[in-house]
Amino acid sequence: MKRITILYALPFALVAWLSSPAFAAVLRWTGAGGDDNWTTAGNWSSAPGNPTGDTISFASSDTGNKSIVDTSWTIGELVYTNIIHTTDLNATSTLQVDSNANVGV
Repeated sequence: MKRITILYALPFALVAWLSSPAFAAVLRWTGAGGDDNWTTAGNWSSAPGNPTGDTISFASSDTGNKSIVDTSWTIGELVYTNIIHTTDLNATSTLQVDSNANVGV
């Protein structure tokens, strides 16, 4: 009986482990996309796709010092490192950070 219970629980545990923040991507702002919009793939080190759970990072090596959240986003973490940067939100946009927001780390 115990063996069957473990076999049923194993897939659920595996899904929970694989969806943990350790497997989240880190998207770094480059500002090289020709505009300041978060939805422009060229502004990121890799195309953001669905950033839910991912870390959004702005660092001193970025070429742009401004970004615009031009649609609603839900992300895992927001990090600003050694940089002066302005992030604006359009009037109809929201930015939900599910974990941490770190400035100057």
